[in-house]
Amino acid sequence: MRLSFFVLSFLLCLRAFAVETPEVVQFRNRVLYLRVHQLLEQRYLALEDCASRTGSPEISTAAEGVGLGLIPLASPTEEQVIELLRVYQQTEHLRPACNREIGAFDQALHSLERKEFARAMKLQFVKQLDPHCFLRVEKNTRGVVDSNPCFAAVGMINSVLWEESRSGEMAYSIDRFLGRLHQEIEQAGETASIDLWSIFLNNDLSSEDFFEYRRAFLAALGMLTMGASSNAGVTDGFGDFAWQSALARKKSPLEAFEAYTTLKKRRDLFRDLWAWARLKKVRIVINGTVDVTDTNRHDFIAAFLSCHYGETNGKLAAKALVNALGYAYESYDLKSHLEDGIDFKRSLKNFGRDTMRYSDGAEWGYAFCQTFY
Repeated sequence: MRLSFFVLSFLLCLRAFAVETPEVVQFRNRVLYLRVHQLLEQRYLALEDCASRTGSPEISTAAEGVGLGLIPLASPTEEQVIELLRVYQQTEHLRPACNREIGAFDQALHSLERKEFARAMKLQFVKQLDPHCFLRVEKNTRGVVDSNPCFAAVGMINSVLWEESRSGEMAYSIDRFLGRLHQEIEQAGETASIDLWSIFLNNDLSSEDFFEYRRAFLAALGMLTMGASSNAGVTDGFGDFAWQSALARKKSPLEAFEAYTTLKKRRDLFRDLWAWARLKKVRIVINGTVDVTDTNRHDFIAAFLSCHYGETNGKLAAKALVNALGYAYESYDLKSHLEDGIDFKRSLKNFGRDTMRYSDGAEWGYAFCQTFY
């Protein structure tokens, strides 16, 4: 992960508009700090209960230490973020003695973030998608609070991308993809065409299971478009997975911090490269035929899900499931737009346009994953 971190730092310097300002770095650190702080508030209560149940002075001292570490900071330094990650890691070391309490308090927050979807989660399809909304949302760098900080299918994408046996290989593939995409855009003239699949594949036909590779490609695009950037007011499930899984693998708090930062930089870089390509009027395609120049996160998540479900459920079932997700999510989005004061006509137009994106993405995503060399 450390090598990948420096690779991304180098790539970011390739474009002037991708160089981070101190304000963006500070904001990203603040959002991570507040998220870890929120989780530790639950852990503190759990350790207090555990100390009461066990009568252990060691656990009581540990709980006190967590409480002292819960300092609300408006502008935490990098060192202070890493220190809070160290406190979180220490609570993990107490799981053998306090697993009951830690599990219960972690689950309480987990359930609250899914409260809006509790009834729908009884359906296996919805449960697998794991829709959830962040309860604490900071104003983004433009001073706006996201009224719909909700995500779905994050866990599915993480499991495809970061399966333990190939997580390092996938990180390298994504970084190589971003580097080559930069080169292609830089060299492209107006009206040129860039094929994302060709760039990601990198002439590598050695994989025995092309479906898995194609699904991973769509999962990567889903993460790069759906994931919250460094400018967003939430860490999101991709960000949380990055630092939590690093700690779970016995990495240091510094390495966990770098894992989170690297993930956000990948997202930021892809956003900036996409904007650069559109500025140059470059046509962006997948597999030579699917024009994705004017697509967004909705198209890519629909494509990934249609690919994923199509392998086991077939085309009709996959498309039906993806379309149902699109209508459900966009209905929730429509509600948030109206609550934000956006007029009904404009909100309804957005609803129709975005639900169509799910339909289109489901169509080409299924076809892409069922087409093998």
